Amino acid sequence: MSELLSVSVLILADHHSQKLERAVSSAAWAQEVVIGWTASEKASSDVLQNLRQIVPSLRVVHLPGEITDFAATRNKLQLAATQDWVFWLDSDEVIQSESIRCIEQVCHSDSYGGAYIRRQDVFQGRVLQWGEVRNVRILRLFHKSAGMFVRPVHEVAIVEGEIADPGIIVEHFAHDSVASFIAKVNRYAQIEAKLRYEQGRRTSTGELIAWPTGKFLQNVFFRFAFLDGWRGVAYALIMSIHSLAVRANLMELMQTNAQTDNDN
Repeated sequence: MSELLSVSVLILADHHSQKLERAVSSAAWAQEVVIGWTASEKASSDVLQNLRQIVPSLRVVHLPGEITDFAATRNKLQLAATQDWVFWLDSDEVIQSESIRCIEQVCHSDSYGGAYIRRQDVFQGRVLQWGEVRNVRILRLFHKSAGMFVRPVHEVAIVEGEIADPGIIVEHFAHDSVASFIAKVNRYAQIEAKLRYEQGRRTSTGELIAWPTGKFLQNVFFRFAFLDGWRGVAYALIMSIHSLAVRANLMELMQTNAQTDNDN
């Protein structure tokens, strides 16, 4: 493409990695790439030099501290975008080059406030075709003035206007290993449990058993995750562990706060 698109690609990152470099490289078609650096220490000059060799105009905005509210962090970084359109890309994602034309069509149209992306999860070297990650659509491209994020975890964009689905494909390379996958879902489960508790939601032992079990059976047998082989079954199991961890953490909060109330 001879001209850069008038889009700000926004990426949250807490460390420098080959994945981050691939994400930045896949966004080289954009007028602007902005990284929200969430690590406790600022990005070093060596890190910035490596990233700017890929995209010379890249900017880094320092957002210190561990993220406990992903929506608020995204909304804060979005204020730094200088282009009218923003495209949100995770640091472990890659925009397929064939999708750039689709992005251009949306941004040059006056009919849309935003557009979905279709995300393909890549786990242990293979794109998963079945289970809950099949046909995932996420609202990631939108007019900056028309959209914002809500929910502290598993955040979603709320966008005014008509939403296009032009077939933008993003590959998601989230989990290097089963161990890292489990660690990540446990972290998210703690945030989700805290949110549910603050919303007044509660759980029970029966739900603790039924929901994760039902989720696993649904993904494996009704969404055909077994067709992805051991990867699909492992993915389904770990997502069920997430469901279990959310409810276990919520029960822990319920018990801890009940004990505190009794002590008072």
